[in-house]
Amino acid sequence: MDVRQVFPKAWFRRGNSQGLPTSSIVNKTPLSYRATMDMMGAPSSYLPTLVAASDKRPEWFDDVVATHLIDPETLRESDYKRFYTDRSRQLQDLVHSAMGKRTMLRDLPEGDTR
Repeated sequence: MDVRQVFPKAWFRRGNSQGLPTSSIVNKTPLSYRATMDMMGAPSSYLPTLVAASDKRPEWFDDVVATHLIDPETLRESDYKRFYTDRSRQLQDLVHSAMGKRTMLRDLPEGDTR
C-alpha cells in the first residue's frame, strides 16, 4: 500500500493540469502496488485495465472508487478540473464532519476550490 497520484505525473507533463495544483493531497490516494503498475497515461486509458484486474463488475468497481471520494466519471473522462473541484469539496466536507470545523484553503480567493 502506498499513497499515489490518481492523475499521474507523466499525464501532467503533457500540459493537462489546467493551472490546478498537481501534487496536492486532492490528487493522491492510498493504492496497492499492483494498481499503481497499471496507472500509466490518462485515467480514461488505465481505468478499464484496473476494472478488468479487479474481477468486479464495472458498477461495483465504481463503488470502490467512490470510497476514495472520487467520482469515477471524472476518471473515465480524464477531467482533472472536475475531479479536483469535486474531490477537494468532498475532502473539506469530510474534515468538517470529523472535526466540526470548516476548512479553508490558504492564499486562495473565497470560492476557489483549488
